[in-house]
Amino acid sequence: MNYGSIREEVDAEDLRSESRDINNNERSQESKATQKSNATIGAILLVLVLVGVSTVISTGGGGSAPTRSSHQRLPLLGSPGRTSRTLIVLRHAKASRDDPNLNDIDRPLSKIGKEEIRHISQYLRDEKIAAPEIIFASPSVRTMETVKALDMKGIPVVYDQNLYDLASKSDGYIQYMLGLDSKYTRVMIVGHNPACLHLVQHLAHFKMLFKYPTSTYSEIYWRSVGDWTDAANQRGKLVNFIQPAGK
Repeated sequence: MNYGSIREEVDAEDLRSESRDINNNERSQESKATQKSNATIGAILLVLVLVGVSTVISTGGGGSAPTRSSHQRLPLLGSPGRTSRTLIVLRHAKASRDDPNLNDIDRPLSKIGKEEIRHISQYLRDEKIAAPEIIFASPSVRTMETVKALDMKGIPVVYDQNLYDLASKSDGYIQYMLGLDSKYTRVMIVGHNPACLHLVQHLAHFKMLFKYPTSTYSEIYWRSVGDWTDAANQRGKLVNFIQPAGK
């Protein structure tokens, strides 16, 4: 199964490495010994944030190797109450429509859907993309099966009916995000369209994203924000975007 890719360029000014060497010493012109003793007084602040864009290129024998991506969260000095945050938005894998008598919430994954999410799960492990601290998911059968297929052992999962009920509203998941506990800094939402699409469009200002197919995985990253309400009102960086090809 092949996977397509979209690459978002990150803001070089926000994410480049910064190194400042502060030299506050006064150097005496009378003696080399005095110059040496007063050589360098100060501190070195090194802030290095590595952010890449990962996309699955190929899951078969052919094609080039996937590009590895990661970002490192470092403490932000002088910013009390602020931290980096990441929101992962995953739409459930493709669901079956074979049984017309099933209610929408009870539809299971199709054979294609199971294959899609299995490959994405394997890719996340292969590339060592960090797991979330917690997963919030719709309680529909297809989202529960999607979460199970991710095989993220040890990660707590909360199945919340609101993620099913709010899915039809364009701002539904934006409103849901406002209620996230600020103690979590890396959160995954597994849900439905159109709410998934509108959430990524809003947070990443990705207005050219016109569809959000099943099994699409996005990570939106903020370098320094307060709580999740603060994050929802600031532009984030789309640092990982993975979706099946041909969608």
